[in-house]
Amino acid sequence: MANVTDFTPAWAYVPAAYDRANVMPQIPVGVVNLSNTRGSTNFRLRYDGAYRETSTNDLINHYPLKNGKLHPNPVLFLEQKTTNDVPRSTDFSAWTANNLSVQNNQLNNPEKLQNADVLVSNNVAGTHSVSIVSATTLGSGPAVVSCFVHCGDREHVRLEIVRGATTYFQFFNIKTNVLGDKQGVDSAGIIDYPDGWKRVFMIITTTGTVSTTFKLLVADGNTIGDESFTGNNNADIWAWGYQYERNARVKPSSFIATNATAGDRARDLCQFAGPVSLFNSQEGIFYIDVTWSKMSENPASIGLCDGTQNNGIFFARQTAAADTINSFVKVGGANVSFKAINTFNVGNRLRLAIAWQKDQFIHVVNGQQVHFDATGATFTIQQLNRVVFSNGNNANVFDGFVHEIRVYNPTHLSTGNLQAFLRTITRK
Repeated sequence: MANVTDFTPAWAYVPAAYDRANVMPQIPVGVVNLSNTRGSTNFRLRYDGAYRETSTNDLINHYPLKNGKLHPNPVLFLEQKTTNDVPRSTDFSAWTANNLSVQNNQLNNPEKLQNADVLVSNNVAGTHSVSIVSATTLGSGPAVVSCFVHCGDREHVRLEIVRGATTYFQFFNIKTNVLGDKQGVDSAGIIDYPDGWKRVFMIITTTGTVSTTFKLLVADGNTIGDESFTGNNNADIWAWGYQYERNARVKPSSFIATNATAGDRARDLCQFAGPVSLFNSQEGIFYIDVTWSKMSENPASIGLCDGTQNNGIFFARQTAAADTINSFVKVGGANVSFKAINTFNVGNRLRLAIAWQKDQFIHVVNGQQVHFDATGATFTIQQLNRVVFSNGNNANVFDGFVHEIRVYNPTHLSTGNLQAFLRTITRK
């Protein structure tokens, strides 16, 4: 009988440059290449990290942010499709200025390129703002509004959206990270980035299909009325990267730079299609270490399969609101082992594994066995041949962070040994 402590994966994906010695010393040194389609070649800047892409099909390491600093270990970062409806989203000199002047491309933005603008309030009493109107009418529903800002001589801003006769706004103290007064806002937040930058955001629910005005106001405090003051010709606030996303989200996604019209980011999609001899279809272990995003209401899957959704081992986040992971095995289009897991926070880092043998399936999450089946058919010889970040048919595409994936090919292990090994590899 094999000793479970001697196992090495038959296949593993670990982001390049990851400190394997502190994670899993027996992971093979070679990193598997994934065929992939990245949604854009733009610099990616999301609420929990930043990195630069070099070409559409490069999987570039993403270094998560923690307390405003980049973590040394990268993860694979995949996002859903979205649109930034704000035109000229990085050039406030092209916006309409009210009682202020815009000094264009004066300072380094969060990407460390010198194209952040400075908002200078004029020496007059009143509101001091920049604004721009959407290129087209925008439909109703949930939306996330965000902008990158940095303290200058002032430390308060008001993020504002005007849709027809309805105004939504939120005050922010970007020095102390305190939220102020609001109107029509469901929730809001301030996200720390390196070099003193903050990303302020608010989530709103809109009605109607109307023209939309995007505004950023310099403020003298955090309450209604503080948007009106007498300026002093000082460099009040630095600003860069305004975004409006019509999606059901909990935080803004990566920033999308735009020109005269809205800008899109396509979904990210990748897979590993290996030789059929690489995986032992009749007996094995599929392990993933991931953090599902709660940015989208769409289902999101990772699987080891035959290139279809009919045969494979899958982990699928259901809608973000449901906070449920479905862990299941499909053979011939039928679920032969299935468990809906709703005792873990989908937005947390999760380590999940399924072991399969003839007539036996064991499901484990974070060191806890959550399901066991002793019935059901398994796969034919050399049937499983790829790892996919979807449901197998390029739908229900995964979005979130992938820390590690492994496939083991054990043979003739007892149930007890399988259970012990699964608890070991999935334990935090």
